[in-house]
Amino acid sequence: MLWDAGLGGAAHARARRRAVLVGASRSPTPSPPLPLIPPPSTPPNQPTQGPLAVRRRTPPVIRAAYSPSAGGSGGGSSGGGALTAAAASKVRSIAFANFWLQLPLTVVSASILIFALMFTNPQAQDISRVFTFAGIIFAFASTWAARRMLDAARRASAGEGAPLEPARLLAKLVGNTNLNLLGLGATLLGLQASVGTLVSKTMLSAANAPYAQPQPGATLVSLDVFSLQASTNTLLAHFLSIVCANLMIKAVAKAQAA
Repeated sequence: MLWDAGLGGAAHARARRRAVLVGASRSPTPSPPLPLIPPPSTPPNQPTQGPLAVRRRTPPVIRAAYSPSAGGSGGGSSGGGALTAAAASKVRSIAFANFWLQLPLTVVSASILIFALMFTNPQAQDISRVFTFAGIIFAFASTWAARRMLDAARRASAGEGAPLEPARLLAKLVGNTNLNLLGLGATLLGLQASVGTLVSKTMLSAANAPYAQPQPGATLVSLDVFSLQASTNTLLAHFLSIVCANLMIKAVAKAQAA
């Protein structure tokens, strides 16, 4: 009987050990995931309704202002739009006066200078007429620019061509004024040289004996005095062109201010 009891206890121990091994080999059942709790929309201890409710602040949206002059519809103009018909008509009137004041003065100056060069001894030529000729060339260039401005203003005032843009018009006026300043400088240099030449010829003529043989270029003739008229006409043409340019700039500024 003792043998049977020992055998039974050993069998019972083996059965318990087998049950423990089988239970350990099985995978445990996974636990269900925890539910996600959304964060509170408002801080704790803060009311969501009523006069003391916390309101959400949305960031401000910054929008760029559209400007026709900066966009493609403005035609690349930075002058604040085209001139009106009234302003274009005023510019046309000033450009008309500018052209017809410069043209006769410049043509007369060129005619006088050419006449003086043709009927003067080649040995008596001086550097003063070269400067005067340069001033006349600048006067012709300014006259041509005034003519182009007159045509553009005439088409704009009639509504036939492109409108006058203040930025381009001011750029043309500044360029025309620069031409006038260059012409003024060259003509003034020529005038100074002409006056010096006339003074020297007068002094040499007074120093010579009455019956002495005059030296070429040392005798004062009427063409020397007449050539001064070319310098004064050229100076007047450039001066009037600068005055007209200032009047047109004033008209454009008044139109933009309005």
